[in-house]
Amino acid sequence: MILNPGTQCGDTIFLQMSVYESVKPDFSFSYDTCIAGPVSFRDKSFSRNGAITKWRWEFGDGNESLLKNPNYSYKNPGDKNIKINYSRR
Repeated sequence: MILNPGTQCGDTIFLQMSVYESVKPDFSFSYDTCIAGPVSFRDKSFSRNGAITKWRWEFGDGNESLLKNPNYSYKNPGDKNIKINYSRR
């Protein structure tokens, strides 16, 4: 990296960076279609560069969970946009 090129304050730094393969996201869910009950979410994500240690599920209705494999009961029917965020640290 060259900072301030072409000036009297120019400087150069060499550093080694490690770029890791990203996590392959995946999850499954199950629920009883006959009884209004909780949905069971299961994280199936894969990382070759360290274990996933933190999760944040967003259930699409403003509620969240920090559990790896949460169960969640929806108050209202409808389509939901589910998101899972995770960290290896």
